[in-house]
Amino acid sequence: MVMVPARLKKSLVRTSDDKFITNIQPVHLQEIRIWTDVVREARNAIHFGAKLNTDNNYEKTGMILLASISHFKTIYYLKKMLDENLYTS
Repeated sequence: MVMVPARLKKSLVRTSDDKFITNIQPVHLQEIRIWTDVVREARNAIHFGAKLNTDNNYEKTGMILLASISHFKTIYYLKKMLDENLYTS
């Protein structure tokens, strides 16, 4: 079961021309994109010769993990809403 953040309730509306409108702010989607870049960079640090912009440490790990809760809720909520709306029409 997907827990729906309060800011996302009733956030996806289907229009008459089969497009979707959401009230999720572009700034929040930009934060998710930046977060995924940080996760990818931290993960790629294990590769030989990889150059890091910032060091991997406990603070960075904590920030990534704490941010993941909100971001995954948003991502999975959008996926759920799209699945329900795309496959029920």
